[in-house]
Amino acid sequence: MSRPTVAVVIDVFRAFTTAAVAFDRGAEQILCVKELEAARSIAAATPNSLLLGEDGGLRPAGFEIGNSPAALVDLDLSERATILRTSNGTLGLVESGAEHLLAASAVNATATALFLQATWPDAEVEFVATRPGNEDQAAADFMAAVLANDGQADTERFADELRQLADAAIVKWRSKLGADHPEVVGYEADLALSCVVDSVPIVLVGHRTDQGVVLERGPLA
Repeated sequence: MSRPTVAVVIDVFRAFTTAAVAFDRGAEQILCVKELEAARSIAAATPNSLLLGEDGGLRPAGFEIGNSPAALVDLDLSERATILRTSNGTLGLVESGAEHLLAASAVNATATALFLQATWPDAEVEFVATRPGNEDQAAADFMAAVLANDGQADTERFADELRQLADAAIVKWRSKLGADHPEVVGYEADLALSCVVDSVPIVLVGHRTDQGVVLERGPLA
């Protein structure tokens, strides 16, 4: 019998931090889609929908909120049909060919690794860093360490690495848009939340549909 395949699709800055916070604020499901127009069309046809995401890092026209965990922290999403489209995270999730799907960021890294270990201990696992060589690869390395060391890993070292990467990313955004641009101010708040390791220990389990991938809250291991 073949081993099950699992893809842990990672987007730390910011898609799956946004998704984890959305669940923490009461979302029951999140539909992740690949294309902007598909997201808009689905939202238009869905009562009480909430359209989240970005294109080139910026909130697209017609999206109520950008790809922003900070913008969600004071909202109640328990009655909203949440739709998420981003340039990297949702794309990687929808395009994965693995049998089982998990979505991860720093805020749910340990919970994801422990769930993976408990649920599919013999699986063939692929950590998909949607931005290889940066914060997503750091998260992949951290989760691999959790799996290899009986649930233990150097959380503070991981957090320090993320903060350094976040500082560099913010410098680039300031240079591109200007320090006082609203998107830059929001981005700084988003990345501050995104760097807090294990702050939202919610497992994000993906299920394919004809519209994209639906994320649901998985049980904690």
